[in-house]
Order: sequence, then C-alpha cells, then structure tokens
Amino acid sequence: MLCRKFYVHDNLFEWHFTIQGPPGTDYEGGRYHGRILLPPEYPMKPPSIVILTPNGRFELNQKICLSASAYHPEMWQASWGIRTMLLALVGFMPTDGKGTIGSLDCTPEARRQMAISLAIPGKRAPMLTRLYRGPYLDQRTPMVPLAWL
Repeated sequence: MLCRKFYVHDNLFEWHFTIQGPPGTDYEGGRYHGRILLPPEYPMKPPSIVILTPNGRFELNQKICLSASAYHPEMWQASWGIRTMLLALVGFMPTDGKGTIGSLDCTPEARRQMAISLAIPGKRAPMLTRLYRGPYLDQRTPMVPLAWL
C-alpha cells in the first residue's frame, strides 16, 4: 500500500494524504486524496478524516465515521497516529457502508470506474491535480509504503 502525506504549510493541524486503493478490491489502481484534521488537543483527542476525491465509498467533503476518528472519541488511543488513521481508512474502504455516517453504497462497477479515472494523471480530480502541481507537493515526492510511515 503506497501513501503520501504532508501538512499544509501554514497549518500543522491540517494534513493532506494520498493513498492507493487496496489491491484486489474495486478501488485497486485509484489514488484517493483527503485531509486529516487534528484537534489542538491531539494526540489526546482523535482527528477527523475527510475524503476529497470521488470513490464510491465515502461522501466527499464530509467527516468519515471510523472507530479511530473523532466520531468515536471513547475508542481513541493517544498512541495511535496518522499512520494508524490511514491504515484504518484503507481497511475500511472495501467494507459495506450500511448507512454509517459519511458512507456511500455505489455499485462495484461505479467504484471500479472511479478508480480507473483516478489512476490516469490527466483525469484526476481537479484538487488532486492542483496539489500535485502546487506548492504543497511536487512529482519528486515519492509514494512510500504505508508501513514506512
């Protein structure tokens, strides 16, 4: 699993990330961009995750309900970090939404089509393309295995 993560230059509480879709799933080959919003009390309080690219699993620009997110502060452990959040997100992607907060239930074919369109650099969501060309991240910043983070 490959990933990029970086914080916005003027705000240490907002981190952006790009993950690759899990292999062997409808998301395989797609690159998905999102934000992790850290509360000022982090790591004592959990962050929120927001997805910014179409994926068929999570609503865009909405906080996602994960056990390792601000929706479940009672389950949060201060020893968890950004890596744990991204692992939870990747692990949660291929599961059924079943009406949870911030989830979508698109068809497998629609999810595969979104993954394919996100794998082609010229077809990526506009925000993702802007960030790759913008001041926050350039093409020389490698995707690294999530295990390295």
